[in-house]
Amino acid sequence: MDATIGRTRHLPLIAASIAVFAFGFGPLLVRGIDASSAMIVFWRVLLAIPVSVVVAYATGGRLSWRLCRQATLIGICFAISIIASFTSFRETSIANATLIPALQPALVLIFAARMFGERRTRADIICVIVSFLGVAAVVLASTAGGNSIYGDLLAVVNLLVFTIYFLLAKHVRTGNVHSWALLATIFLITAVIVTPWAIAVDGGVTALPGAEDWLLVLAIVLGPGMVGHGFITWAHHYVDVSVTSTLTLASQKRLEVARAIATGARIVLLDEVMAGLTGTEVAQMLETLRRMRDSRGLTLVVIEHVMQALMKLCTRIVVLHHGERIAEGTPEAIGRDERVLSVYFGAAMT
Repeated sequence: MDATIGRTRHLPLIAASIAVFAFGFGPLLVRGIDASSAMIVFWRVLLAIPVSVVVAYATGGRLSWRLCRQATLIGICFAISIIASFTSFRETSIANATLIPALQPALVLIFAARMFGERRTRADIICVIVSFLGVAAVVLASTAGGNSIYGDLLAVVNLLVFTIYFLLAKHVRTGNVHSWALLATIFLITAVIVTPWAIAVDGGVTALPGAEDWLLVLAIVLGPGMVGHGFITWAHHYVDVSVTSTLTLASQKRLEVARAIATGARIVLLDEVMAGLTGTEVAQMLETLRRMRDSRGLTLVVIEHVMQALMKLCTRIVVLHHGERIAEGTPEAIGRDERVLSVYFGAAMT
């Protein structure tokens, strides 16, 4: 079966793409839960253990001490990444906490050739060097509020340990270890580390307040947890790690936005930043832009064809048709303007 799948490269790529899509629901689900971030992480990891174990055994996998030894460092890195990511967003600016870990694909590319024999060109190396120098420059020179060296270092730790987690998971899967059994073992090890941290941060374990919150946590376990991490772990055996680390277009676009804000800019120009994103990713991008705009007093000048995004983000809209301004006003006024509707839906203008 593995040989057949190996010859059919489309299926692993589809699985990795579905995983990226599933990851996108995580922040939206988290926002609906009425609990602290530490408790959300605690219950998410704890509930993932029985679910992943059942899936592992149902698909022919088995947990063993040998697999536990193989997965120990992977689980430790995954747990540290969760803790560092959560803490960095509290200790430093959103721009820095987003920008620094976004270098992960560049870091993966450095080690992919040596560890897995993946090809890299001189242009790839130059791009990696430029990326690191550029991010270092904007982070060190950032005048945006809320920055701290401690928070930035935590973001660097998140970058390093998540990269190690990603590479080690790929390394173990090259040995054809059962992907779901590996994932269940990783969750077990992660829970051992995350549990005392969550208790220390919140002063104890508290139950989620309502049935809806439990359902949302379960959705996180099944979506980003099982589908996201499960599919990407399975695809590691067939797809180059340098490919799986760069699949998400939304991450690249968030990196571009974070890089602009990290320079201390007061006016940010966005040219079709929503183009090519899924509905979930559009919602995430909108939330990111709204938070950055409101917390930093930014002015956003947006060129966009995704009307739903414009209506939710902008306070004033100018509509151009063949270079001519045909309407200007609030989102509500634009939504009722007959000329705009005529152009947008393809009818002839009168």
